[in-house]
This record gives sequence, structure tokens and C-alpha cells, in this order.
Amino acid sequence: MNAQEAADILGVNRRRHGDLIEMLRALTLYPWLNTAEDEKRRVAARWALTHWTEYQDECARRREAPPTGARPAGVRRRSR
Repeated sequence: MNAQEAADILGVNRRRHGDLIEMLRALTLYPWLNTAEDEKRRVAARWALTHWTEYQDECARRREAPPTGARPAGVRRRSR
């Protein structure tokens, strides 16, 4: 697991207390009920909590990146 994989699985707008800790607690309560997706989420949450600064740096980098469909500044839409 690395910061990019954790951000892909968990998203970028997560809080440490009040969000990820509760998710991890819920996913570890009855692990035999977890699906494969839940297990990936549990591993990613545990990694993000133990490597918080790396995860936050990756989230900040993703927030600063322009959307993939964005037009460059100064470029207008074509009129119909």
C-alpha cells in the first residue's frame, strides 16, 4: 500500500478523527463479514492512519491538480 493507492480507495476529503478511525473500527469489528472491497478499505484506512502526513500530501497534490477535462486559461468555448 502507498499514498496513491490509499487516496484512490479512500478519496481525498477524509478526516483523521471522526471519519477514518470510526471506519477502521467498524471494519475490524466483524472482519468475517467484510467483502473484498471492505478489506481493501480497511487496509487503506490503517495505512493512512499510520502514514498520515504522506496521505495528506498526496491528497493535497490531487486537490491542486486541475480537472482532466479543464480547458487552459484564456481558451473559450466554440460558439454554435
